[in-house]
Amino acid sequence: MSHSSIDNSVNDIAARAAQSAERALRSTQSALDGLADSMQHLQKDAAGAAEHAMASAENLAQHGARSIRNGSQRLRDRAQGASQQARHYVEREPVNSVLIAAAAGAALTLALTLLIRSNGRR
Repeated sequence: MSHSSIDNSVNDIAARAAQSAERALRSTQSALDGLADSMQHLQKDAAGAAEHAMASAENLAQHGARSIRNGSQRLRDRAQGASQQARHYVEREPVNSVLIAAAAGAALTLALTLLIRSNGRR
């Protein structure tokens, strides 16, 4: 083999290697571009999901606050109704009311006395 044919073979191999390297670089660049695009889409999707979660949490908090307000209003209304009923009963049945109050007081005193004694024995 002559010196010029060896040079031609070396040059041909070097050219093929350069072309292969160029193709590998282009392929790598394309893959990196695709990865960057995917990352941007993921970032946008994550931001949208975070916004949605925040909005859902805010709606849930507002709903909870409304429910608490409504429940406390219903409780106040019931307590006021029970108070009015008790007042009317006392006006209609004053003797029975005093007897019921005395019995309730005696029962409460007995329960507290028993509780204090049982705690003292321990």
